[in-house]
Order: sequence, then structure tokens, then C-alpha cells
Amino acid sequence: MKPKKLHFQDTFYSKIYKEYLYKGPRGFLFDINHKLMECSIDSKTNAVCLDIGGGALQHLPYIKKDTIENYSVYDYEYLRDGFLNSDLVKNEKDIQIDFFSIENNSDLLAKKGTFSRIIASHVLEHLEKPEEALIEWVELLSDDGIISISIPADPGLFWKIGQLISFNKFSKLNKCNYEEFEMWNARQHINSGQRITRIINYYFSKKKSYGFPGIYPFYNFNLFLFFQLKKSDFNYFRTET
Repeated sequence: MKPKKLHFQDTFYSKIYKEYLYKGPRGFLFDINHKLMECSIDSKTNAVCLDIGGGALQHLPYIKKDTIENYSVYDYEYLRDGFLNSDLVKNEKDIQIDFFSIENNSDLLAKKGTFSRIIASHVLEHLEKPEEALIEWVELLSDDGIISISIPADPGLFWKIGQLISFNKFSKLNKCNYEEFEMWNARQHINSGQRITRIINYYFSKKKSYGFPGIYPFYNFNLFLFFQLKKSDFNYFRTET
């Protein structure tokens, strides 16, 4: 036997995702999330960006367009046409925009040492191998590149309260009960904020970290945690070939 799919599992990201995350009070909070990811980012850093999981155009509107030369997205293939045919992308005449597919990542891996900045907004909590992903991202960076990360402060107190408030909207959109809502979150957020932070602390000798709505990145008193990581602070002695 194996676990049964939730009845909304195959349609959430294609039909419900934007409505649930980017409208109403939750949309207001994610608007702040994307704005805070741009704190202290200069024009040189933004020159050649890679947005991990950005196929739904979540973060591109928040970056100062006059600082970008190339903006690439790494996401699932089914998002390619919607991304490339969106008004936001088609109207960007001065920026080279590319799409790399998760299903065939050889083209992206050939870009090692290319990107001045990698953006990963609410990605690491979903990955089966976050440690390996972080190392791969470092390899894709140019020597002076940075990784901008945001994650939920899950399972902190503020995050749990936020989830309880969100259940009503989620249940209406997906026609599900509370147990299904909880199982969805359990299957989606397979890495806690604590685990991700420990991985970051292990590999990076220094980091800039902050939270929202608190200033300091404490789990129980924030909804989101943010990290700005420099490739120059990465500890290569803790990896092997």
C-alpha cells in the first residue's frame, strides 16, 4: 500500500496557488516577504539573477528592472508557456529572460559560476535534499554572488496562528476538512525552519539574517525568516567531490 493523494493535490498549484497565497491578508504578507528579500541588494548583485521556483512570477515584479541584465527562472516545465507568454515577461524589452526546466536541468548545470544572485523564496522547506540544493546553488554563483532565501518560521508560534487563520480560506478553495489541510502542510513543508537554519549555519561562516514581523530571526515571534548568503563565506572544506 501507499499513501493516497489528496483530492486537490494535482490542481492546487495550477488553479489555486495564486488565489490562496497572493490575494487577501495572506497576499499582503507575501507582498512584504518579497519586498524584504530586496533589502540591501545593490545593482551589481542583481545583474544576472536566477529565481528558483519563480515560474509563477512571484518575485520578478519586486526587483528594480534597471538593475537587471538577465533574469532566469528554474521551475517545472508546465509553467513555461504561462511564464514566457505573460504580459510582464513580454513587456520586458531590455532584459534577457530565460526559463530552465526542473525536469531537464542539464542546461542550468552548464551555467556554473554565472549568476550574480540566486533567489529562493519559500523553496527550501519543500525540498527532499535541501543540503544538496544549497551546495548546487553555490556552484552556480559567480565568485562575488549571493543567495537570497526566505522560509516560513514553521513550526513557530506566529506561523501556527497564521495557519489556523488561513484554514478557512484554504478549505473553501479546495473543499477540504482540517485533517486534509494539516496533511497537505505536512507533505509540503518537509523541512522545518530550524533544520534549514542549521544547514545554513553549518556551511556559511557568516550570514545576514532577519525576520518578519520581528527584527531578529526568532522562530516563535516571526512569520518569515530571511537569509542573505555570500559565496565567499561558504565553507568548501565541509563538502566533498
